[in-house]
Amino acid sequence: MLGVVIDNPGPDLAHAVRVRGVPDPVPGPGDVLIEVTAAALCRTDLQVAMAGLPPPRSPVIPGHQAVGRIIEGPPDRVGQRVGLWWLAGALMAAMLRPCVRMIPKVAWDTVDP
Repeated sequence: MLGVVIDNPGPDLAHAVRVRGVPDPVPGPGDVLIEVTAAALCRTDLQVAMAGLPPPRSPVIPGHQAVGRIIEGPPDRVGQRVGLWWLAGALMAAMLRPCVRMIPKVAWDTVDP
């Protein structure tokens, strides 16, 4: 699959961020696989890309808030639209605290047009 990746953090975003192939995710037991249709980039993503904050790992796929559809998981959930956010451990939790105060961990959308 294609992903937006921060490979080379630095002041020039054109060199810090690129689109390239990344491994397909494999859900584990009890997980769901979500086909992301849109992901938001926040100030933290830009700070990591521009080397203002240390990356939690390398490479970084930015966008910790996303929406999409479940494509693998419990049969009664496949096809559902979801909104989510995720964090990469305590470092990201500390860096993103202002972003996540009002965001629920997972919002299941029960209305599907």
